[in-house]
Amino acid sequence: MPIKKFLLGLAFLCVGFAMPAHSAEIEGVTLPERIEIGGQTLTLRGCGAREAFLFDLYVAAIYLPRAGLSQAEILDSGTPKAILLHILYGGSSRRSAGKLGQAAG
Repeated sequence: MPIKKFLLGLAFLCVGFAMPAHSAEIEGVTLPERIEIGGQTLTLRGCGAREAFLFDLYVAAIYLPRAGLSQAEILDSGTPKAILLHILYGGSSRRSAGKLGQAAG
């Protein structure tokens, strides 16, 4: 029985994060509700901050053309999308760029 309650709680949590986001401010970074790229308006659909140890590393946001896209639709190369990445940690730029490249795969 506890696993069902856990899964139900996780489902409600995911639905909360899947709701459309409005203009947001995270770690002092203001993220616009909409951006325009290539003549198409994309809307903020999710955002968050990444921290490691005591350092705020970056704020990331994803912009999509509409709500309700599946993971496959988002990853489809034909679907317009944008990821905004605002670097917060001011360590060595060469080292930071290397770590970011490793994290991106």
